[in-house]
Amino acid sequence: MPKTKVVIAHGWTDPKTGKAYKPAQTAEVEPAQARDLLKRGEARALPAPAEKPAEAANPAPATKNEPTKKEAQRG
Repeated sequence: MPKTKVVIAHGWTDPKTGKAYKPAQTAEVEPAQARDLLKRGEARALPAPAEKPAEAANPAPATKNEPTKKEAQRG
């Protein structure tokens, strides 16, 4: 079963593994355990990772010595 990542709000010890978590530490727990921690206010949902911005459609600008595409087509 996939694990759910949460950010611990206060100190918490995982009863299954005995691992102690400090505040602001990330924990991977079962979904049911995550729901319980969120409901009791002992954890916050981990924000989704930020997506990388899409690559620019235009190529990087040419240097002073290189002609741009338009200049190369003209002459």
